[in-house]
Amino acid sequence: MNDDVQPDKQIPEGEIDCGEPVAELVTLRETPSAGFQERVLRGIGRRRLAAEMTQVSVQVPFLWLMEILNLMFHFFTGKITEKGGPNSG
Repeated sequence: MNDDVQPDKQIPEGEIDCGEPVAELVTLRETPSAGFQERVLRGIGRRRLAAEMTQVSVQVPFLWLMEILNLMFHFFTGKITEKGGPNSG
């Protein structure tokens, strides 16, 4: 095992020698089409919406269950803990 490797060590940007750029890659460069950025942003928006909807669909049933249990507990104990209720100071 190589003892010189330190994964947490930060290498200054000036010390890295990447060599000469590959000239063939310059000829492969293409300009993006007119609607490319809009398509990328729409794709990102769809993924964010799907993630948020998944999060809500998981959280809402749990919150609903907790609210029902809270209502049942307060119904059987007769205590109201919300501000402005009969037992509030």
